Amino acid sequence: MNWTIVLAPLMGFIGIFAGALLTHQFTSKREEQKYSYEVFQNFISPVLLQVCSFINHNALNPDEDDETKNHFGMNETYFFSKIMIPHIEGNLKYCNSELIAALQSLRNTEYLHTFFISEGLDEYSEDYDTETLFCKIVMVYIFLEYSTKIIIKNEKNLGRFLLNDILKYKLIFSLIGAIVKIKRLDNLEEAWTLLNWENGKCDKPGYALYTSVLKQYIPFNDSSEYSVEFLRQAVGICYEQDEATNFLSSIFDESDEIEDELLLEKVQ
Repeated sequence: MNWTIVLAPLMGFIGIFAGALLTHQFTSKREEQKYSYEVFQNFISPVLLQVCSFINHNALNPDEDDETKNHFGMNETYFFSKIMIPHIEGNLKYCNSELIAALQSLRNTEYLHTFFISEGLDEYSEDYDTETLFCKIVMVYIFLEYSTKIIIKNEKNLGRFLLNDILKYKLIFSLIGAIVKIKRLDNLEEAWTLLNWENGKCDKPGYALYTSVLKQYIPFNDSSEYSVEFLRQAVGICYEQDEATNFLSSIFDESDEIEDELLLEKVQ
């Protein structure tokens, strides 16, 4: 039997198949990179600096008057209703599944809030003031997390400049979310004041500790006890002991026990 006659077509077929497979993989990777770059250019970059500025400005200037905040575009209502939410809704094709889920959760909560108001159920509508605000916080947090992934893929040089700042803003907004949840707040003004970030060791913990803290934070977790534990451990890392004790005392009732070892615990 002449094996050349048998193997020649077979080897040719294998070569064609391998070439087609490599071409497909290369094309898929190129399309993925192209889409990822479009996400950065059209979805992330237009508002990322505004989001970071909003968090940084309010964290460092918690008692600033509304007129000044309005002038710089740092007003809470303006930020969410005119910048963040319309930008996400207008660019759903660039959103990942978590961001779409966060937006859907916000809209569902707003619907229930409106329903309870229309039915005169004020005791429920007040709770949904807090839930609506918390959904907005979660949405911003997920946007920052998504931004981090996209920057790492597309803008490595720029990423070195931005990633540490984004990590810090994620941590700040996580703390704000815990405060809102625990204190049942319906606006961010009191949360910024309670946070008093100027007393925090803003840059001392460093990248590793910030990352360790945020590994414990699950934005969709609805447990108030979980938020309390996260807040206590995070504040213990970000603040000096005396400041951490004062901070937690302003959040919790005097009857709550605050253990000093929790304040100083280093989250590994």
